[in-house]
Amino acid sequence: MNCPADKLCPLAIAKIEALEEKCEFQLRALDQSIQKSESILSVRLEEMNNFRKQINDERMLFVSRRETILLNFLISSIVVILGAIFTYELMK
Repeated sequence: MNCPADKLCPLAIAKIEALEEKCEFQLRALDQSIQKSESILSVRLEEMNNFRKQINDERMLFVSRRETILLNFLISSIVVILGAIFTYELMK
């Protein structure tokens, strides 16, 4: 007997298989997009970490220079004070 369901089943199966292929293609495209985004994110994070390291290095250099300037000023001040004391003692 020629049942309409016999004709519909192969058509339905073909449509389901086509939809399955389409979904698999879209999932592969999404996976590739996610992998590309993760790669870009990884590069940006590395750049950010390098920038942060550079800022910290410059900050340490600035602090070191500042400490050197302050120490030089302190030593110069001590030398001037000791010179004044020595001169005062000589003039007594």
